[in-house]
This record gives sequence, structure tokens and C-alpha cells, in this order.
Amino acid sequence: MPLFDMPLPQLRTYRPERAEPSDFDDFWSRTLAEARQHELDPEFRPVDHLLTTVDVFDVRFSGWNGERIAAWLLLPRHRDEPLPAVVEYIGYGSGRSLPHQRLVMSAAGGGGVLSPHSATAPRGAPARPGTSSCCHR
Repeated sequence: MPLFDMPLPQLRTYRPERAEPSDFDDFWSRTLAEARQHELDPEFRPVDHLLTTVDVFDVRFSGWNGERIAAWLLLPRHRDEPLPAVVEYIGYGSGRSLPHQRLVMSAAGGGGVLSPHSATAPRGAPARPGTSSCCHR
């Protein structure tokens, strides 16, 4: 259960003071326009991790500057309709762990979980499916 410093009504209206660079809007307009020039080129490859209540997919797609991103997609095995999903950004360099470490929502049938990480992460993390010891047995 998350802990917050303020009651919910106050959190909903809270706006922190922030110093925004003068070119902030221009920077993000340019960055998003550049990002839209690259196709996502998504790949979804089923992975057998012996999980009985969850379907696991090794997902690859193009991110900023066309760099390939890798993610786990976990979905409840028995699903009949579109489900809500959580996109969990775990950062660069730490890898995406193993699928069973992100089971709570998908195993309970509550929705999907997409956990991306940089496929070209620091520390020499491999970018091709099947080449990472974190991803395959």
C-alpha cells in the first residue's frame, strides 16, 4: 500500500513550484516530432516460462532515435476481453529481471503488465532475443 504525505483531496490539487527552462516546450515538441519519424516495428514472441496462469511475451519495439527496446508482456492466460494494463518503467542498466518477478496483476487476472527496459542498456546487455541470460533458460 502506497504512503502519501498529503490527503487525497490535497494531492489532486497540488501543483509544485518548478523552474522550467525557457526552451522546455520547444525541446519536447522537437523531441516528440523526431520520435514520430520512427516506426514502432513491434515484435511479440511467446516465451514458455512454465507459468500456469500467465502468458509471457518477449516484446521488442523501436524507441527514441529508433533504438530497440525490450520488454516483458505478461497477460492473464484466461482472458476473454480487453484488459487494463500497467506499463512499468524500470529504468536503464538494471535489466528487466525475470517474468515471474512481475506476476501480481496478471496472475490475478486483473490485467496486463508491460515492463520495458533498454535493449541496448549499459553494461553490455545484449539487444537480440535469445542472447540474454536474464531472458531465457
